[in-house]
Amino acid sequence: MKRTFMSRGSGFARKTYTPPPAAPLRALERPVNIARISANDSGPAVAKENPLRCEAYRRLVAAMPCAHCRKPDRSQHAHENDGKGKAQKLDDRRGMPLCADEPDREGCHTKFDQYRLLPGGRSAHVAYGELWATQTRAAILAAGKWPPKLPLWTEA
Repeated sequence: MKRTFMSRGSGFARKTYTPPPAAPLRALERPVNIARISANDSGPAVAKENPLRCEAYRRLVAAMPCAHCRKPDRSQHAHENDGKGKAQKLDDRRGMPLCADEPDREGCHTKFDQYRLLPGGRSAHVAYGELWATQTRAAILAAGKWPPKLPLWTEA
């Protein structure tokens, strides 16, 4: 598609702009031929959870004191560390309040996500994450603040 540009009364000649041809698709953007992929290429298929998102619930959680250090007014909604991966979050109901970073202090949320908050490594963080998420859900229910359109959490 050609476009013509010219400044009125500028004395410059008419210029024509031709956009460059479309760039070829990068390797990741090309369609994948499923028949050519072996089990060793990508590993076994994993069913993905369809996590619920609820802004009202996340705000309720963030308004609570930190589940670890009990610091008030600095919490963020933090998801459990079990079952999540890069660019994947868990269901919002599997969250707990953990404090955010401050200029002079690293928060519990950052340490929790990097498995440095508790002794015992990943397994301790998974166990405490489940416990704190359960306590958070119970506290919100007990306070009568559970969002009306959010289904209650049921253990699978």
